Amino acid sequence: MQVEALGLATRAKVHWTEVWANDGMRSDATPLLDDTDGKYVFPVDGDSWGTANFVFGENSGQLRGDILSLRPAFSDGELAHTIVWVCGRAPAPRGFTVRGENETTIPASKLVAACRVRT
Repeated sequence: MQVEALGLATRAKVHWTEVWANDGMRSDATPLLDDTDGKYVFPVDGDSWGTANFVFGENSGQLRGDILSLRPAFSDGELAHTIVWVCGRAPAPRGFTVRGENETTIPASKLVAACRVRT
C-alpha cells in the first residue's frame, strides 16, 4: 500500500523538477496533487517546497486515515541541483537537506524500510 503512494507521487515529482529547473528553488509554486487513481492511498495536500502527503483510504485496513509524506531533499554540495525524495521518517542522505514538513502518522513499525529511520 505504501508503495502505491510512491507511484502516485511520480507526477508531482516531475512537476516540481520542472518548476525548479525553470524558476529556481523558490517556495511559492503550487503543489500538484491531482493523481487520484490509487486503490489504497490518495493525495490530500502538499506544500510549496514540494512535499506530497497521502492519506490511506477505506481499503487500507489498520492504516486507514494515516498519512505518509514524501519530501524533497537538495544537495548541499557542488551538485546543488541534485534532488532526492525522502519518504516518511527516513533521514536525508548525507550531504542533503530535506525541505518541507513531515506529516507522516504511520507507526514506525508499519512503515516500509525506505520510509523508516535507519538504526
